[in-house]
Amino acid sequence: MSKNGENFYEILGVRSDSTQDEIKKQYRKLAVELHPDKNNGDSKSEEKFKAVSHAYEVLSDEKKRSAYDDQLKYGATRPSPGNSQGRADFSDIFSGNTDDLFQTIFGFGGNDGSIGRDLQSSLDISFRDMALGAQITVDLGNGKGSENKVTLNIPSGINSGSKIKLPGRGQPGKKRAGDLYIAIMVEDHPVFHRSGNDLVIVLPTSITEAILGATIKVPTLSGNEIKVKVKSGAQYGDKLRIRGEGIKAGKQQGDLIIILQPQTPIKLSRESTKIVETLAKELNKEEIRSNLYKQAKL
Repeated sequence: MSKNGENFYEILGVRSDSTQDEIKKQYRKLAVELHPDKNNGDSKSEEKFKAVSHAYEVLSDEKKRSAYDDQLKYGATRPSPGNSQGRADFSDIFSGNTDDLFQTIFGFGGNDGSIGRDLQSSLDISFRDMALGAQITVDLGNGKGSENKVTLNIPSGINSGSKIKLPGRGQPGKKRAGDLYIAIMVEDHPVFHRSGNDLVIVLPTSITEAILGATIKVPTLSGNEIKVKVKSGAQYGDKLRIRGEGIKAGKQQGDLIIILQPQTPIKLSRESTKIVETLAKELNKEEIRSNLYKQAKL
């Protein structure tokens, strides 16, 4: 629960079973609506803004969210956010200049000013950069001068939401500046998706390839194509595993999982229709649903 007893899910206006994408989308919407710069410094909006930021910080972290859900269920004390109260992610909400990713970063909480506040922002990276690793140069200032540019080393296999710490890049202080924490957000890929350290791809096949078997080229994230053998009689959802073609995270190397998806042709010529009808007479001699009907009566 929040300090005043409100539920974090209620503060954000989401369900307790909402996905991370749904929570993130709602948070960004509220952050835009409630941000002090958008409300002429209205104190109520600022308080709501801090509450929304704090709720999002807990719910956007899988471990904190899990602990918080347990506390809601069993009535334990609310999870502590540490010293990062009200940190917010505005790098991709207010900034329209991709060369200045961190122009509008805000932090809350603080001390006597001797140590600058820690700040937090986020950086969207491609699925490919996540899987293969990358070096990305970002501008922490207003695009003026190379001293504001920093090269981030993105390790292969980094999890979405993981944070990279840049010491001394936070808010300036009398003795030393605070730190900047950059949350890495991994974009979706149109073909591949991640399962642990495995890469998963859905491979469409023709009906004849599924029936007779075939050797098919499959793309990989590295840009190469590999040939896989589909056995005759392949079924929808059958999986093939290619060792070592997944994501390398530290010393662990994932595999490439290929899920077969035979496609039924939408249109057939007259000649093809006759061939299929002849084939159907041969293949349909055995009732493939007989066991289904028997089990349905149990």
